[in-house]
Amino acid sequence: MKKILKIALICLAIAVTVTAFVLLNFTNLGLVKLNSLNGNRGMFDTMFGYTPQYAYQTMYIMGDAGIRQHLIMHLIDYGFIIGYFICMILAAYPFLKEKYQIFAVLVPTGLVFADLIENITMDVALLGYLKTYDRNDALVATSNVFSWIKWAMLLLWVVFFISAVALWFINKNKAKKQTQN
Repeated sequence: MKKILKIALICLAIAVTVTAFVLLNFTNLGLVKLNSLNGNRGMFDTMFGYTPQYAYQTMYIMGDAGIRQHLIMHLIDYGFIIGYFICMILAAYPFLKEKYQIFAVLVPTGLVFADLIENITMDVALLGYLKTYDRNDALVATSNVFSWIKWAMLLLWVVFFISAVALWFINKNKAKKQTQN
């Protein structure tokens, strides 16, 4: 029964992640509609750096409908964040020795934290602009900093995962050679 629950959890995490990814990138709930409202500028989450000036120019171009669309996309993105966090843990966990398995959780936690702070700060900036058309450059700059941290942490996780898999294969081959001798 435990094995069935593990498989179900893995399938659920993958399903949530893939569904959110598809909704964000290929439907009118996501970028398809947002790009039609903001002149194909995409969403802030996927940009590699933006200034407050660029962000507020984009918000101006998007108008109220585009800002609302961006907020809707972030609701989907929160599900994506939870999904990819679980998938990252489940992907790395089996390749780590028991005493190191905590790192399967710790390494992607920084990425998730940065992604959540990035989204929350941008959501507050978007809502503030939507209500009063006031700028909060510090909030947008904070969102941008956490966006960079998110991308750096994603790179760190990729290096961590590749290293874990490589070490697993090396240790497996060493053990195999020792049993043959």
